[in-house]
Amino acid sequence: MATDEPGRGGRNLLLEARTIRLVGLLFLLCLILPAGASAASDAVWSEVAPGLQRGPQLIAPNPRESATFLLRPDALRPRLKAAPRERARGTRGTLPVLRIPLPDGSLQRFRIAESPVMEPGLAAEVPAFTSYAAIGIDDPTATARLDFSPLGFHATVRSAAGVWFVDPVDPLDPERHVAYRGTEREGSGLQEPVEEPGAAPSPAPARAAPGALVQRREYRLALASDPTFARANPGTGAVDQAKAALVNRANQVYNDDLAIK
Repeated sequence: MATDEPGRGGRNLLLEARTIRLVGLLFLLCLILPAGASAASDAVWSEVAPGLQRGPQLIAPNPRESATFLLRPDALRPRLKAAPRERARGTRGTLPVLRIPLPDGSLQRFRIAESPVMEPGLAAEVPAFTSYAAIGIDDPTATARLDFSPLGFHATVRSAAGVWFVDPVDPLDPERHVAYRGTEREGSGLQEPVEEPGAAPSPAPARAAPGALVQRREYRLALASDPTFARANPGTGAVDQAKAALVNRANQVYNDDLAIK
């Protein structure tokens, strides 16, 4: 009988080891499943492995400051189509909600309204391009400008937490997009400030609180492009779509800071 005791003890130790291993696996699953469910809960965006391509936009693949997402255009279109024209009466509380990717891999909610940047005649010639203004829900200090066309989805977000962009990784692959900070775009001329040794870190500039209502002024703009720009944006209507996307992004700064569109 005495010889059976070590065997039982060995079996007990083996069972305990298996139990601990099973509990560990269950714990890991509990950690993983909520994240997977959260990432899959948004019908428009899903985060994917970077695999960045070196397209004409030259996005710097810094994994600490960027995240790659896959866009589902068929899920995005009805959200955008539901957006009313900006400044339309009685629509502020009913604006549709769209989540926009962040460089940290999360999604942030915005209310969106259509904000055209082309006159009706030109817009009729480029019907595939639409542009939007957005205001943050999760971060009330955030404003955004968005556009969608066959070239993909573009977004510029300004908030108290900083500035970030969402762009197609490559115009030839308009479903794969990257969210990145303003300093991550190659050739942008933006550089991180250098602190002197021993100096206290500079505080982040705070955005001013909204002031009194102002009257927005709208100006007509004639925008020309050269053959180099056309070669960088090949395809039917691509030049006009790319120029409209640039104007839409510029509008955010002029609108927020100077009440000019």
